[in-house]
Amino acid sequence: MRHPGLAAATTAAAAALLLCGCPGTTYTRQGQPPAVKVLLGKVGARQQALTALRGKATVDHWDGKQRIKGAVDFLMARPGSLHFRAVDPAGGVASKLATDGRDFQLLDVANNRFLVGAATPCNLARLAQIAASPPAIIDILTGSAPLPVGATGTLAWDKSAGAEVVTLALPGGGSEILRLDGRGKQPSYDVMSAEERDAAGKVLWKLSHHEFRVVDGVRIPAVTKFAQPARKADVIIKWSSQTPNPDPAIPDAAWHLESELPAELVTCE
Repeated sequence: MRHPGLAAATTAAAAALLLCGCPGTTYTRQGQPPAVKVLLGKVGARQQALTALRGKATVDHWDGKQRIKGAVDFLMARPGSLHFRAVDPAGGVASKLATDGRDFQLLDVANNRFLVGAATPCNLARLAQIAASPPAIIDILTGSAPLPVGATGTLAWDKSAGAEVVTLALPGGGSEILRLDGRGKQPSYDVMSAEERDAAGKVLWKLSHHEFRVVDGVRIPAVTKFAQPARKADVIIKWSSQTPNPDPAIPDAAWHLESELPAELVTCE
């Protein structure tokens, strides 16, 4: 006769194994495969619902020689406005970056410099640690991924991750691959990871989002990881606070910096 306590423990252990995502766990897609257009629509709708964000995070990045960790305050608003403030160990301002999506300014307090120029990916990477356009940076920092306009794609199921894998064809022969959380009877379709590859299959950038939860009615991750292999750059962003769609709205003055220091025009060329 099987002991009731042993049977209960066995059942509980089996349930835990199914939920833990342990090595060897596989997932079955529930229902019919969704259309690629529908999945992209869900990702796009979530982007449109999160129009602005105020937050604080610990940013851990590789500077080419060593890992550097520090606190950063974030402000952002679609389509491409950003304001980052890096905090020094004493709680003061180490540097600030702002852009309205077209022009950028960087006040480097530690080195007593004030840089200005176009809001190009390389200029924004000076503090953001992400070399991308302003709208793409917002997509990355809000738990999504940049979506190419009008791209067509194919769909596959990743049973090891429980993910819908959308592969989008890009001009020039490259591709963008999205993995959306398809687990359960009512999948969240959170962006679990994404990457862009060139025509030769070389990874240009990759990201992953972790620990999604609902904050003020918006699903958003607690941790985001981003890497650009060609730049030998990677960054890990761990949020300590996030306020989606803050009210009152972030003032337009946040997207521009002034300084008494002489402005240095930088182009990254």
